[in-house]
Amino acid sequence: MSNLPLVERFWAANATGDVDTLKAVLAPDVEWTVVGRTVPIAKTYHGQDEFFGELIATLIASFTPGTVQMTVTGMFEDLERSTVVTQVHERAESITGATFDNDIVTVMTIADGRIVASAEYMDLLEVSRSIPTPE
Repeated sequence: MSNLPLVERFWAANATGDVDTLKAVLAPDVEWTVVGRTVPIAKTYHGQDEFFGELIATLIASFTPGTVQMTVTGMFEDLERSTVVTQVHERAESITGATFDNDIVTVMTIADGRIVASAEYMDLLEVSRSIPTPE
């Protein structure tokens, strides 16, 4: 059975800020990693509380409301490994006045009808340029 509809629901909910749907498609103990070391958001978030309370909260606070645009530009599935790879183009206006314009690749692992893990790859220089660093 394909996991693509589940991941499509995740990205649609992420684009519109539909937290209830995001919580329904993510496992309670999801491990979400923003791969890298050069920006504060690059780390592994354990569970929905850290995912929403740290990563998503930082992004919401960093972007001007109503400016986030997310477009899925590619989606590929490996059924044997229960893995979906997506390429997403995200654009938003930062509260600093910068334009965030980044291509993001995620490698998601699915189990029992939920996303249990994801590794997210993006241009971290673009992140550091446009997302304010917490004081």
